[in-house]
Amino acid sequence: MNTVSWTRLLREYGDQLLLWMNENSILESRAQSLVTALRHLLFQTVETPEAAAVVWKAAPAVLTRCNEQSTCELPFAPIAYMWLHLLDRYARTWRALEVLVQNRCLPLAKYGVRTLDVGTGPGPAAFAVHDFYQALVEFSVATGLEEFNQPPEIDCVEYDKGTNHLRHHLAELVYEAAAEADHTSVLGLCRAQPDFHTVLPSQDRIAAFESIQRQEDRYFDEFLGEWVEDPRYSIEEANQIAQSLYRYRLFVFSNFLTTVGTVTTFEANITDLLNDAGLGSIMLVLGGKRGEYPAIYEYVDQLADSCGFTRRVEDVTVSSTETVLSDLIYEEGQRFYKHLQSLSPNRDEILEDVHQHFGGSRSPAPTSGVRAYRKNNHRAAAFHHRLPAIHDTH
Repeated sequence: MNTVSWTRLLREYGDQLLLWMNENSILESRAQSLVTALRHLLFQTVETPEAAAVVWKAAPAVLTRCNEQSTCELPFAPIAYMWLHLLDRYARTWRALEVLVQNRCLPLAKYGVRTLDVGTGPGPAAFAVHDFYQALVEFSVATGLEEFNQPPEIDCVEYDKGTNHLRHHLAELVYEAAAEADHTSVLGLCRAQPDFHTVLPSQDRIAAFESIQRQEDRYFDEFLGEWVEDPRYSIEEANQIAQSLYRYRLFVFSNFLTTVGTVTTFEANITDLLNDAGLGSIMLVLGGKRGEYPAIYEYVDQLADSCGFTRRVEDVTVSSTETVLSDLIYEEGQRFYKHLQSLSPNRDEILEDVHQHFGGSRSPAPTSGVRAYRKNNHRAAAFHHRLPAIHDTH
């Protein structure tokens, strides 16, 4: 099925899909496994006054500088992130995927969509993408529309070892919490590529081909009276296997392209991903709107255009308040807040907004801007663009 057919499929059944999700409380049921697992992880990890005090200490940086590597390296910063951000950003990502359906550009594929989540962190976007595509599988079963049988496969990219360890643990807990259903695919979130600089699918595929071609089967030849080796795969077989690797239909950059420096540093990797992508692939970018973001988006727009992508979604804002999870997210955050206060009472002025929010003066939920780009042709043109002179303040 080609990209035009996928678009037509979403045009004909996209609204039915979203209505089915709503009527069957799919988001609530999917999120419940994550909520149960997250609650267990947070309370299990923070059991002493000393641990709670360290979470309080990391919270200011997590609230204002969560995109900086130095923040991730603070003790218990990933725990603070999970408390303050994970469920809310999970809900925002789910809303962004609904926006893709509404704009008839949610990526679909013959054998399911493989997603690359760059800057995964503890995994809010990765869990949301996984659960959304798992819901498509259920929709396919419920309606008999086999084209929506899109089993999720998520590859994560995250540098911080501590964060990877916690996401690994969380994915295992989600799997256990949802044991009544087949959610084995969520265990794929346990793994991560540690450095986006090394993510170059076109080169990785060549290296894989060469490695597969070198594989041999060793056996004892009784006629010759000696051990011999034969190639395990023919050149054609090795090429077929290698060509199926590192193929992505959805690229997610959620609060990753947040500074001018980040975009320019990883330009070669982003370009390789986009040039290598097949027709109908989608790059989904979630971030802010002010500060450096206009210049960043101008850069990304031109980079995407040079690689054959066109902008399909822009000037759209999503929030967890648009979902049925809004109150649940607040209640879970408040639950852990009270747990921290019971272990190590805190009234630091730097966290006054947190104290007011969970103390009863609930603040508005954060928002994310959504931009989505679709691969329409294999332009693969050279990209030469200089950003405006902006000081990188992060």
